[in-house]
Amino acid sequence: FVLAAGPWTNSLYPEIEGEQKDLLRLTKGIHLVFPHEKINTPTAVVILSNNDKRIIFVIPWDEYTIVGTTDTDFNNDINNVYPDVSDVSYLMELVNKRFPGLSLKPEHAISCYAGLRPLLVSKGSAGEVSRRDKIIRTPSGAFIIGGGKLTTYRKISEKAVNLIVRELKLSAKPCETGTVPLLKDDPGFDKSGSCKIDKDTTEYLKKRYGEGYIKMIQIIEKNQDMAERIDKTLPFIFAEIEYGIKNEMLIHVRDFFRLRTEIFLKSSDNGMSMLDKCAEILGNALGLSDVEIKTQIMDYRQFVNSNLNCIGREWK
Repeated sequence: FVLAAGPWTNSLYPEIEGEQKDLLRLTKGIHLVFPHEKINTPTAVVILSNNDKRIIFVIPWDEYTIVGTTDTDFNNDINNVYPDVSDVSYLMELVNKRFPGLSLKPEHAISCYAGLRPLLVSKGSAGEVSRRDKIIRTPSGAFIIGGGKLTTYRKISEKAVNLIVRELKLSAKPCETGTVPLLKDDPGFDKSGSCKIDKDTTEYLKKRYGEGYIKMIQIIEKNQDMAERIDKTLPFIFAEIEYGIKNEMLIHVRDFFRLRTEIFLKSSDNGMSMLDKCAEILGNALGLSDVEIKTQIMDYRQFVNSNLNCIGREWK
């Protein structure tokens, strides 16, 4: 049994061992996303805070720039993690000191988001806590993955699999994730048939879905409207909703806007103008009632406003 639950590890530990034990220290980090016309750097920039010696980054990302991150201890509801005004003020102060000519303001950001780091318990300030990962064997024999970073998840998984094989003396080969591609091409990769998809969207779909691009084409062949862009300035299309439902267990419009695509992060209105239509497509494909579809719409509105009220934005 392997528990890889990130921030939920402490709350799930009693379910496994029958007693409470905090293995992790949670710290919150936030990022701001700005359009290039507000701030644009050719390469990533590292900014050091003279007050607490923490560093933040200014990172170019497609036609946008990401500014972050903060690092503060978090002891609130892990199911509701949002940026606040103090987080934003911290980042804005550092960026404007480094780039005083920009006069950057919170409202210049398109989006803002927060997350938790599931770090191993240790002393010191939040910024000083080690990011190293550790696989812990519990008294009952379970394996718990703690620490680490999202960007190293495959390496952590490899370590966990190989450790379990050794510990349980299994007759299995070492983990092969280091040589297995996440996405595979398909022999018919460049065949879009009669589908009318613009070049940028085609390249995006191939890059994002690999051989799944062929399944996307099959959806569009049945309904050409599914090739329409959700936001005219971004490559995301309606067919991705049906694809996600059929192939990737998509069941929430919030999941689609925030995690499956970057609509929440990149769209100038965070996807609000197309929310109803996307929720209807998703709801019809899942067989949801009108009430359930409306609930999903209200859920996404609440999510957007909870994340963006710290930059002075609210969608009615």
